[in-house]
Parts: sequence; structure tokens; C-alpha cells
Amino acid sequence: MRPPKWLTRMTRAQLFWAFSGIGIIVVVAAVARGNLTKIYDAQPDFFLGSLLALTGFCFAKAFSRTNVTTALELIRDGRTQEVSEAVEQEIQRRLHAKGVHQQIALLNRNISAANKRTCEYYDLQTKEPRFYITAPLLRVALQDLDEALGNVTQLGHAVGSKDAQIVHTLPSDVRSQLSDALRDLQEASARRNETYETLLGQFDTIPIDELWGAFTVMTSDTLKAVRDLEALLGRNIMSPPKERCVVLAGYVAASLKRARRVEELIEEKGLAEPSAMKVLIEDLERVLEKLSQIEFGGAMLVGGPSAR
Repeated sequence: MRPPKWLTRMTRAQLFWAFSGIGIIVVVAAVARGNLTKIYDAQPDFFLGSLLALTGFCFAKAFSRTNVTTALELIRDGRTQEVSEAVEQEIQRRLHAKGVHQQIALLNRNISAANKRTCEYYDLQTKEPRFYITAPLLRVALQDLDEALGNVTQLGHAVGSKDAQIVHTLPSDVRSQLSDALRDLQEASARRNETYETLLGQFDTIPIDELWGAFTVMTSDTLKAVRDLEALLGRNIMSPPKERCVVLAGYVAASLKRARRVEELIEEKGLAEPSAMKVLIEDLERVLEKLSQIEFGGAMLVGGPSAR
């Protein structure tokens, strides 16, 4: 059987004084039971007054709230706005005193800088023909940095940091459309790799001419688009999604334009066109078409695929 609720809420000190009061009554009754009547007959006021005063003192100590007990109950209850505000102010004072907000701001800056430098390195490497071999690993590193930045941002919001960045979210329908576009974009990147290896087999060495220049630019734009789209589908979006989608669509449109130019140059040079080349162009067209159907606030993101 559970004890009464009021009993469980009493502290040990309160219980001590309560039982002390009861104990005094029992002891007095046991020790002076033979003289109680005489004492009472001689000095009833003194007898009753002393006994009740001592008992009252014990019960007063037992059932009165100490400052600590009252404060703890007010804090745990959370219904008093003044107390809640005071607690929050004290928490913020201690966080500032320990430099928590400053460290979060520095951590945010350092991770952002690392993310930026890694993106710059990625962009430089996209011009390397065989970068596709190591590109996935570097994109994983970028995703890890993005996750770390998101965690720091969430921590900043949790502790009330004024410098915490705004985290944007994608509507579920937009996320679904972008996920669908990413699959086609990844396929286009894979077809690009097949095209490169097939074309390379037709040369003893890679010539420095317009064909390979256009192919390099197409490769760079495609890999940048893959990176940006994967980042956009991450859990943490630090910049407005619509603006990032516009940049993404620009990369895809530029890649498609270069892919068509590569196809023309292959024909002009009398080379055998790799079968993956046409699939590459079709994949890029589908990606741009899907991006064109995405709406933000009722407005279309970009126009449809450009004509030849």
C-alpha cells in the first residue's frame, strides 16, 4: 500500500519533527501518567500550555516550508512565470560566464570555414578527368561537416544563443521531387564516366582541344550539381532552399549545354559516339525538367529545358 501523497512530499527534516512531536506526547503520557492528574489539578493551565506549546513547536517545524523546499517546488512546478524567468536568467548568466555561447560561435565559424574550404577543393578537383573515383568520399566528408554544422546550430538554439543560424526546411513534396531528380543526376554522372573511358580508348593521349575542354566543363558542372543537390537534401539547410535550387538548376543547364556541344564535336571529329552519351543527355534533360516543376510559394523555380 502506497503512503499518502502528502507524506511522500515531506522532507526528512519535516518527518523528524513530526515524529518528535508525537514521541514527546507518548513519553510524557508514559512517564508521568501517575502524576498527570495531580499536576493537572494543581496547575491545569501550566500543564496544558506547556504540553501544547512543545507539541505545537514540533508540528510547526514539521509542516512549515523551508526556503529551500519552497524554492525547489516553485522551480519544479514551472507554473510561476516570474520564477521561470529568473531561472532562465540565471542559466544564461552561467552560460555566459563559462563562455558557452562564445565557444559555440567559434565552433560554428570553424566548421563553416572547413566546409567552405572543402567545397573549394572539391570544385578544383572536378576538372580532373578521373576525379569521379574519389569524389564520393569527398562528398561524404562534406556531408559530415554539414551534419556537424547542423548539430552546432541546434545546440545554439537550445541554449538561446543570439548568433545561432536559421535552419531552413524543405516541404515534403519538394524533398520528394528533389530526391527523384538526384537519382537521375547520379545516373547522368555515371554515364559521364562511361563516356569518358570509351572516348579515352580512341586516343593514345588526351589531346588539348575544344572537345576535351567542353567535356571537362561538362564534368565540372555535373559533379557540382551532384554535390549541391545532396547537400540540399541533407537534414540541415543553412541558406534559403529556393536560392540554392536556382543555383543547382544553373549547374544542370550548363552541364546539359556542354554535353550537347560534346556530342556535336564527337560527330565533327568523326569519332565513334559512346552509347552512354545519349543516355547522359537524356538524364540531364529529365533532371532539368523535374527541377522546372518544383514550386516555392506557388511560383515555378526555373523554366523548362532549353532547346538546342
